[in-house]
This record gives sequence, structure tokens and C-alpha cells, in this order.
Amino acid sequence: MADRPSIPSGILREVRQRCGFGCVICGCPVYEYDHIVEWSKTKHHKAEELTLLCSQHHAEKTKKILPVQMVKEANANPYNISEGVSGPQTLYYSGSSFKLKLGDSVSTYTGLQDGQTFFPFVIDGKPIVSFTNDGGNIFLNVEIRDEDGQVIFQVEKSELTYCTGLWDVEWVGQVLTIREKLRKILLEIEFNPPNQVSINRGSLHFNGVEIEIGKDYIYCLNNQCFLGSCQVHGAGYGFAIGDPVPKGGSGIVFSGVPRPVPDREGAKQHLRRTIKENRDQQAERRERERQERLKDKDYQPQTLLARLKSSAAPIAYMAMGVI
Repeated sequence: MADRPSIPSGILREVRQRCGFGCVICGCPVYEYDHIVEWSKTKHHKAEELTLLCSQHHAEKTKKILPVQMVKEANANPYNISEGVSGPQTLYYSGSSFKLKLGDSVSTYTGLQDGQTFFPFVIDGKPIVSFTNDGGNIFLNVEIRDEDGQVIFQVEKSELTYCTGLWDVEWVGQVLTIREKLRKILLEIEFNPPNQVSINRGSLHFNGVEIEIGKDYIYCLNNQCFLGSCQVHGAGYGFAIGDPVPKGGSGIVFSGVPRPVPDREGAKQHLRRTIKENRDQQAERRERERQERLKDKDYQPQTLLARLKSSAAPIAYMAMGVI
């Protein structure tokens, strides 16, 4: 409705926290916000009068197949709060070519055969993200732990679940975001079936290894190793951190990683400096390229449409990392 104000973000978060970040009836982590009593009757947004329902239960309530009283009862005792873990959500992956993005770095594999597994990201030989071909069925597996080593988020055989004791879990479109406090993102992961997963941002922990992922970097606090715009193609193991080093077909390897982090504050300061230097260098490079184009007497600025019309074939640009 045009005159219906949007629900404030603080109220939405309060509803998510109270409902255990999923449908109060079945726990499905793909949810919609529902006014228990219709907006047309209340004309206001209050956290205690909102709940979370999956699309099926939301539609059933709207069509009056699901009684409002049952929704109220579930809202008072949400499924996920009772279980301590969200209900499962199936992710639909298929094909034989797969990609994992970590920040702006990627690991890809083509031609995954029956019985094979692609490990784009492992720590100490333990798969953090993997794709398995089992009789033509593709299974995605992801495991994310907190600083205490507890699994807080996982995808097991393409079924997604997460711990409901987290501060906030929000799913918008294809992006699931876990926050440990206001403006502090623990994990931002994007699912692009049938063949891609992206960890856009996150703080990952495993066996004393601490990894920070940002929009344009991967950083290991243990050895202060910084990677950006790296690409691994065709290796059975993409990014392998720690020991043992996987046998055969590894792309980028960090071995001999010290535990625990020797100097966490120093590592974070180094990360901030490196991010600034890296982004400053990129900005300088773009400015040099712009100046070089302007020096070209024959250079004439073109609109995107003009460039597309004058191009005989698509042009692809690839940025390669240097290790």
C-alpha cells in the first residue's frame, strides 16, 4: 500500500530475535514478516504484533486456512527457540561446474564426475566449503564455527541450518547475514544456485586459525597473509590453509600457520593498513588509465550503448592475484 510506512529495522530485528530467525510454526529459515492482526485493522507496526512465517504458512494464514489463533500460539513458543537450531532449508545445486567466491577471489572447478568432491576452501585439511557429486546429485557442504569452536552455521548435503542462539540472522533474497552485534557482521554468505556460493564478508575460526574476509580481500591473522583478486581454476583444492597440506591439485596454500594468533591487535592494524594501501593503489591505477586515455588524440568518450554497438564480440576482463 502506498500510504503504508515501512517497518523500522530495529523492530524487524526484534521480531527476528524473538522468533528464532525462522517461521514460528515450522522453523523454516526463509521467512516473511506477518502482522498477526492485519495491518488494515491496526494501522501500526509493533514488534509484539508481528511474527515470522514461511511463505506456505503465510499464504495459508492469508487465505484463512491457517487460523490466527494457531499463529498466536506458535508465536508464543516459536519452533526454532524450542529446538535451538533452525528448521532445514534445501539448497538446489546441480551441474558439473562450480565456483566459490571469497571476497573478490575465486576458486572454480569444471567437470565434477560421480564420486568426486571439489574442495574450494579447507583449513587443516577440513572442508569449510565443498561440492560433492553423488550419483549425479550435487551436495553443497559448508561449516562455519565461532571463536569457541562451536558450529553456528552449516549446510550439510545441501540442507542449511544455523544456531538460533545468535544475536541476529537475516535472510534477504539470496544473502544470509549473521551479526554478532549491531554493525558487526560475523558472516555474509550468498547462494547462487545452481553452481556458486559467495562468502562476501566474514570472520572465520577453525583450530586456532582466524580468517577475515572482506569485499576485496582474504586475510589470515595468524601469519598476516593478505590476498586479493586471486583466481584458482581446475584445482581439486582451491584455498588450503594450515596443515596437513592436501595431497594433489592445490591452488593457494598457507602452510605452517602459527597458533594461536601471535599478535591479534598488530595483525588487525596490519590489515587496516594493507586494505588502505591496496585500495589507494587501485584508485591510482584507474586514474593513470583515465589520464592515458585522455592523452590519446583519437580517444572519444562513448556511451555504454555506443561501445556495445561497435563491439563485434563480448569482452571479458580478468584480474589475477600475485602470490
